Amino acid sequence: TLMLILTSFIAWGFEVMLYISAAHAIGMTSDALGPMQATAEANLSFLVPSSPGGIGPFEFACKDALLRHGIQAVPAGLFGLVIHVWFLVSLTAIGGIWFLIHRKHLATHKPLLQEIETLPEELPQE
Repeated sequence: TLMLILTSFIAWGFEVMLYISAAHAIGMTSDALGPMQATAEANLSFLVPSSPGGIGPFEFACKDALLRHGIQAVPAGLFGLVIHVWFLVSLTAIGGIWFLIHRKHLATHKPLLQEIETLPEELPQE
């Protein structure tokens, strides 16, 4: 359980870094807690029923969190769109690469039933 908690904190740390870097990429400056609150609110926004991909509540949660930390409405809304697109593109790309690697791996192996047919019926006696 302790390892799971530690791993969760590490994953959240990396996610917060993504939010901070996205904020800097679009030239947005807020206090240190702005991107952290945006991370927490955006993750909780997936509990709200919405269209596939969480489009709508995710952007609203990011915008709401950043408005509370002194960011204007337009850059806060833009941040929500940018970070959501970044997550969708990067995770879809990683999933696609993983899928292609898996397909290549399957292509180099015989199906299990064919492989079983090539096994000897009895073990050799020594």
